[in-house]
Amino acid sequence: MSPDFSDSAALGLFRWFQTPAGQALLADERLAIDPCLRALFAPLTVQISGAGSLLTQSKSAHRIWVVARESLGDRDTPALVARPSELPLASDSVDVVVLHHTLDVTRHPHSVLREAIRVLRPGGTVLIIGFDPLGPLRWSKAPLGRRVWPALGISSKRLSDWLGLLNCPPQRVERLGYPDVAGWLAKRQWWGNTCTLVVARKQRVIPPRALRQRLRGRLAQIKPQAASAKTG
Repeated sequence: MSPDFSDSAALGLFRWFQTPAGQALLADERLAIDPCLRALFAPLTVQISGAGSLLTQSKSAHRIWVVARESLGDRDTPALVARPSELPLASDSVDVVVLHHTLDVTRHPHSVLREAIRVLRPGGTVLIIGFDPLGPLRWSKAPLGRRVWPALGISSKRLSDWLGLLNCPPQRVERLGYPDVAGWLAKRQWWGNTCTLVVARKQRVIPPRALRQRLRGRLAQIKPQAASAKTG
């Protein structure tokens, strides 16, 4: 296992999501992510890690679930055993990447995020679900336990900053998993939630050579116009 990925945390997270509380949260996450997947045209969708496959509603012709252990996969989605920090996928080859609590079980979440953006094609979409560091689970640490929790969640602001630096600016941020006793918080989108869903799109980068050619073409168009203006 990669030194930047916590095997014990991934296993603890998977087991917690089998509990009634975990299943309830997973249901909320599915309700939030299913419309996103159905709306995206994506020949290839890849989910990296997570406590269950979220790709059942995806319309992709090919769906792959990258898991840390073969035992963590299921029969509905083909599983690929690999390290989140070293994906056996070509750069710019995936249409949609789903990170399901992947950044919560790694010691270096920025490195894992950078690897996910690497395999995402320009114009592709990344969907990130993670625990809110200010949410109620911050105090209980119930999903992973105190000894195996490596990251304690990443704030949506910090995650947005990272995505911006990786040329993948966020399009939308949604808060998920409000406690039943605080439903009024959910309506107002205030703090008190358990997780966040961040939707971001990878921008297309114009190579310097192509950019220079575009500028030359525009300058060539401007010069005749300027000359005709002088003669007129």
